[in-house]
Amino acid sequence: MRHRRSDDISLRELLELRIDGLVEAVKSQGELFDKKLEGLASTVTANQATLDAARKIEAAELARRLDILNHGHERAVEVQQTYLRQDLYDRDSREYRVWRDGMSLELAGGRERAAQLSALDARVKIVESFIATAIGRDTGSQQTITDRRASAGEVRAYIALAITVVVFVILYIAPRMGGV
Repeated sequence: MRHRRSDDISLRELLELRIDGLVEAVKSQGELFDKKLEGLASTVTANQATLDAARKIEAAELARRLDILNHGHERAVEVQQTYLRQDLYDRDSREYRVWRDGMSLELAGGRERAAQLSALDARVKIVESFIATAIGRDTGSQQTITDRRASAGEVRAYIALAITVVVFVILYIAPRMGGV
């Protein structure tokens, strides 16, 4: 056996010292890990709260946009109801053009007939003037032929002239006017 010195330590003591040092190191590492873990947990909790707030904001924004889109769709439907489909417009336009062209032709014929009727009216006035002159009345007065009492001979003359005018209109003027 050897003699021990005071700074000599046994293997057991050395190992115990080293184990104690390792236990202390593990404890300090564990405490450091716990602190880091607590920091991470608080960061995760803060991040989770931030994410929850962001999700709420995003949900509110999506709801707002959907509301705008829904109102936009409703408005588009309202506006669409004020418009006419192209095929209906084309059909109605064709029908209108056909009607308009027919009316133009009728009006053109009506203008022609109006001119013919005006000419006929002028001829009737000439005949009235002739009759008035024949029976001795002033043609400038506003009286018509029937305003004056006529004798039986005059009535027969009026009837004969009226028949002549009607026959003249039927045989001469009406065929020129297209059957009017």
